[in-house]
Amino acid sequence: MRKIGFVLLLLILGLPVIAQHVHSADPLSLLNNAKHDTDKLKALQKVVTYYQYKDSAKAFGYARQGLDLAKKKSLPLYTMIFYKTLGNLNTQKGSYTQAIDYFNLELAIAKQRKDTRNTQLANIDMGITYQQESKFPDAQACFFKALAIAENQKDNSNLCLIYDDIASIYENEGQYAKAKQYTLKALALGEKKDTTAITKAYELMGVIYNDAGRYDSARYYYKLDLHLYQQKKDSIGEATMYMQIGSAYGQTYAEVQQTQQYAIKSKAIWDKMNPGNTYALYNMDDLSLSYWNTAELLDTMHIANKKALKLSLAAKAEQSFTETYKLSAKYSNTIAELFALDKLAKIEAWEGKNAGAYQHMRLYNTVHDSVFSQRNNDKIASLDNQHEIALRDKQIEINKLEVEKKKRTTVLLIISLVSLFIISSLIYLQSRNRKRTNVQLTGLNSQLYNANKINTQFFSILQHDIRRPIADFISLVWLIQDQPEVVGDVTNGTTKKVMNSAEHLLDTMDDLLLWSKGQMENFKPQLRDFPVAALFDYIKDQFAVSNVTMHFELNDPALSLFTDEHYIKTIMLNLTNNAVHALAQTPHPAIEWKAWKEGQVSYLSIADNGPGATEDALKPLYDDTLPVGIKNGLGLHIVRDLAKVIGCKITVDTDRPQGVEIMLMIQSANKV
Repeated sequence: MRKIGFVLLLLILGLPVIAQHVHSADPLSLLNNAKHDTDKLKALQKVVTYYQYKDSAKAFGYARQGLDLAKKKSLPLYTMIFYKTLGNLNTQKGSYTQAIDYFNLELAIAKQRKDTRNTQLANIDMGITYQQESKFPDAQACFFKALAIAENQKDNSNLCLIYDDIASIYENEGQYAKAKQYTLKALALGEKKDTTAITKAYELMGVIYNDAGRYDSARYYYKLDLHLYQQKKDSIGEATMYMQIGSAYGQTYAEVQQTQQYAIKSKAIWDKMNPGNTYALYNMDDLSLSYWNTAELLDTMHIANKKALKLSLAAKAEQSFTETYKLSAKYSNTIAELFALDKLAKIEAWEGKNAGAYQHMRLYNTVHDSVFSQRNNDKIASLDNQHEIALRDKQIEINKLEVEKKKRTTVLLIISLVSLFIISSLIYLQSRNRKRTNVQLTGLNSQLYNANKINTQFFSILQHDIRRPIADFISLVWLIQDQPEVVGDVTNGTTKKVMNSAEHLLDTMDDLLLWSKGQMENFKPQLRDFPVAALFDYIKDQFAVSNVTMHFELNDPALSLFTDEHYIKTIMLNLTNNAVHALAQTPHPAIEWKAWKEGQVSYLSIADNGPGATEDALKPLYDDTLPVGIKNGLGLHIVRDLAKVIGCKITVDTDRPQGVEIMLMIQSANKV
């Protein structure tokens, strides 16, 4: 049954003055003598600390007084501190919703101030509160946020305690391997400087061994903790360890009596300090259980009045568990509540109180399913995985930076060596400077020649796709000059065709620019369903004034392609343009576009009745090592590049009686 509550961590991180204790016998004198606002706020912190476990009502009153003063004087640091104080005071009394509200206000100010340390502490405070409320996934999420900040800032001051907190959540969920992993991390780091983290790690190790049934090992770690708390005169820690030691005994009569004696010692302290504390409730469960275990063990003993004594002990256990259940429900401690409900149901069933047993068992199942669900386990496991992935990604970035640094160092070293070699060579070969200069000039001339050649090639590329649009435009100008009456007649079919061709001139130029964009490293197509009928209409409009007869076969008018419309338009435009040029000397030239679908693949094909072509002439469709140029089929280069980007496959059939057929294959749900 043993779970970790980590209430002690509230004593360390809970109050605004971290690790600061009030030594004055009368802290109110500090408050009365304070002259400045900041002095008064510091005094109020000490007064709250003094009254925290003596008189919670006074602690709340002075904390609210401090918050009001900090707000009035516009002091965000002290406002944040008193939000934290009120949050921890609410957690202490079991008002978890109010506590979380205060911690969120504290967190908002810390983030606004870019205060990473207090951001970390606010997440720890919220994690502890969620843990007290048995909201383990929420608690673990907060602890991992705090861990990420601590690791990123290389802040080890609270790292041990965060490891302890994370381990406690895994232990609560029964993931003992993970709990032990993080506990050992805390021990390895805490042994160097953090006594508080060591006490919590010792306790965790004891709980892990206790749950595994290794009671001797569990008591060993608990007693180490008890000794540390007694040295520090920490009565809360002492009460906690009495409870934990008592839980680490077996089920013999003598061992159950040991559990009972330690539970009574612990209860005596908790009743004075805070009977609603998580550990106090766990201890009440243990004490109640010891009464019931003693009653059950009477069956193995030969004593007088056995039945009456057993009934008396059962009634005492039932009364104690009932009190524990009510307190646990009041302070929202579902772990202690579950244990009490389970035992109450069993005792009442033994006593013959079936209605009460049934009611308590139903309550047990409802509460248990809300806390210990597989969904919670998966959520907590995913948090750890996310943290591991974040650490791995961070390490990868560090490794990349190291590699880049080494590369830069290597390059600088090579440059230095080369420079030294060049300087030495120049000194050694001063007499041959003139010859070296001539060689360098020759090399520069060669580079200039290559640059001019590239420029010429580039303008040749531009000529390829600009030539037809410009030719259409010139045709329009000549038509205006030779037959102005035809152009003026808007009802004339030729005029409409020419005007449509002119209107599509800009679209054609856009296509050329699109291909240029397609060569950019980060330019990606925008895929969507686009109707094939619209593509065929586009080709019709582009070649409206051509003397080539165009046929379009579309069996399914609703057929669409999952692709980028601009890419596929440019591909079809270039294939059609190449076919038109190939038909220049062919009588009755004709081009046929077809579209159909087979399974998950859509097909487009273009065929002409021209003289045909060789495989070498169409090689640019497949071989991207060929240089780009007019003679090498620039249009085919464009088709190949754009098809590759949108995942379109191209096949060519040159073994035909007439012309060439080129087929495009596109997946219906292509993912590029």
